[in-house]
Amino acid sequence: MTAADHIQPSPPSPDASGPTVLPQQVLLGMPLAVFALNRKVQLTFANPQAVNLLGLAHAPLGPAQAEALPAHLPEAVRLALHQAANATEPVSGEFLLSYCQRWVEMSTQPTGPQVLVYWQDVTRLVQQRQQYQAMADLSPNAVARWSPGLRLQYANAALGAAAGQPPGALLGKALTEINLPTSSDGAYSAKLQRVFATGKPEEYNHSLATPNGEQRFHSRLVPEVHAGQVLAVLAITHNITALQPEETELRARKDLLEAIFNRSTLALHLLRSVRDEAGHIVDFEVVLANGLADELAGRPILGRRMLVDWPYAKEMGLFDGIVRAVETGQLLDLENSFDANGATGWFRWTAVQLGDGAVVAIENITVRKQSEQAMRESKDLLQAIFNATLDSLEVLKSVRDEAGNLVDFEWVLTNEASHRLLQRHTMVGHRLLIEEPNMAPCGVFAHFCQVVEQQQPLDFELPYPEPHSQTWYHVAAAPFGDGLVVTWHDITARKQATADLLRLQLAQQQQLANAVLDAQEVERRRIAESLHNGLGQLLYAAQLQLDQMLTLTNADAFASAHRKTVELLKTAISQTRTLSHELIPTILEDFGLAVALREICRDYSSPSLHLTCLADNLPPLPPGLALALYRMAQELANNIMKHAHATEATLSLASRAGWLELQARDNGRSFDTTQVPTREGMGLKALRDRVKLLNGQFRISSSPGNGTMVNILIPQAANPGYASFY
Repeated sequence: MTAADHIQPSPPSPDASGPTVLPQQVLLGMPLAVFALNRKVQLTFANPQAVNLLGLAHAPLGPAQAEALPAHLPEAVRLALHQAANATEPVSGEFLLSYCQRWVEMSTQPTGPQVLVYWQDVTRLVQQRQQYQAMADLSPNAVARWSPGLRLQYANAALGAAAGQPPGALLGKALTEINLPTSSDGAYSAKLQRVFATGKPEEYNHSLATPNGEQRFHSRLVPEVHAGQVLAVLAITHNITALQPEETELRARKDLLEAIFNRSTLALHLLRSVRDEAGHIVDFEVVLANGLADELAGRPILGRRMLVDWPYAKEMGLFDGIVRAVETGQLLDLENSFDANGATGWFRWTAVQLGDGAVVAIENITVRKQSEQAMRESKDLLQAIFNATLDSLEVLKSVRDEAGNLVDFEWVLTNEASHRLLQRHTMVGHRLLIEEPNMAPCGVFAHFCQVVEQQQPLDFELPYPEPHSQTWYHVAAAPFGDGLVVTWHDITARKQATADLLRLQLAQQQQLANAVLDAQEVERRRIAESLHNGLGQLLYAAQLQLDQMLTLTNADAFASAHRKTVELLKTAISQTRTLSHELIPTILEDFGLAVALREICRDYSSPSLHLTCLADNLPPLPPGLALALYRMAQELANNIMKHAHATEATLSLASRAGWLELQARDNGRSFDTTQVPTREGMGLKALRDRVKLLNGQFRISSSPGNGTMVNILIPQAANPGYASFY
């Protein structure tokens, strides 16, 4: 779309004969963005709203200091402003300012040598229009907008699909020119004309024979009114054919519900409240009952009154419970026994509110009650078995709140051992958390809840606080209905023995961990020093050279500074490579320990120190042991370079009678091996720890004039363990 597509001529200003330029104070206070252009399309004025929308840093100061249009303006906007600056009539249009994602509606007013431009921010309106457009386009219903002449102004994709044409091809056509389900139906056109005439919505239903059978449609015709005049009619058409099977299915479900009602194993009643003049419930009338309800009563009960035919409902609390269910919505759940048709049985009554009445279900629970009696007898037998065990045995049932959440347990069965454990004999019927509140904080209650909710057995060990001590128990719990069976076994003596052994192991592990941490700290400190004193200084010097190059104008001086910077960076790269080799000795994996040791000697040799390496005829070694020896050799070479002040040194590794001997000699200054300075002694301490972890031997000797010798012996079958990790 070109700029011209956005621009439409505006009608002449009604006050064109008046002042050609509004007072600047008025323009500054206007809620619209207002700016002025001269005939060269330069900005000479902009109020704050225009400065913001134009993306300017400041407002133009006047014709004498006119500014060019911002470079970030979209091409369509720029072309429109050029046209407005040279037009004698107002220009208008709608544009997207892509740099700030705002839509503006533009209008202009020529004022002699200048043109005033008005921008109104219409972003929200455009977005709403786009959203409504997108909703209509995505709607599965056919959407159309009809003009007063019954010609199509808008069609969505669903309407185009129904007509078999692109939506754009339908615009401007009359109803009879479009292949739609309503095309041949004059009633639809009459409905449209009635909406235009009355301004009131209309509903329209019709059927249509299609290759897929007869289809039914429903259309809603809504007027679009402005200033009391119907400008267009919006028509939304929905295919309602699928609703017919739903109605059929609804009838089938109703039949099924009636079948379930009549075949239920519960005696079901639908009761309607009978109220007095004051509105109080005085009785209930049966308005619906299934066959089982009639059978339970011994006669048809439809239309009968509760208190008239079953006066005992008042005595047993059933009537008051149903009244409470109707008036409060509270569920009634009542169990009792009574004589039904000459036989005494147990029944469960449940009632739930339904309108001004209730649905009541009666369940015969006589068999369940008999089973409960048998269970009580079995429980007595089980109690005798329980009492024969030495471990504490308990059966607990769940206690739940109204929402069904498990909030406690209640003892159902306990043995003599549990009585001795809890020091009481009346636990059955009592709550677990009330009698033993420590069960929650120590985690036992949470474990019990897990067993019941997941229906999976669980066993665990835990310390349980006693009044004057702490006892360890092994607890085993298994689900049992909506409860569990629990055994408690005292394992305090075993735990004490285990704790003593664990303390010994922890002490040994602590020593090992301290050795590892100390060695890691030495390695980190050495790396930090290398980065700070070596690589850091080189990079800082390179930065200074680069900063100096910015001020150089002489080509030779600039080339010299550039050469120095390159040399510094090369040195930094070399040091980085050396440091990376120290951190990750790939040479060890690629070429073996002997080559790696010779590489150490080459790296640590310098004009002031000649370091010789002797490492030949080494047997194959496990990778971990080879890495440990490499690290120790690296530490020895590092100590010689930093602290020995030697000119000659030798690093050797040899295999002798099942032992690996690593030796370092130098001709540097000596020191008292019993009083090593702390900073220099960190490396030696790390070496001693490594050797100790490998079950090796460490010896050091140093004397004036003879330099220093470090001798390390490691078993060839040593397990490197932590020693190979640093």
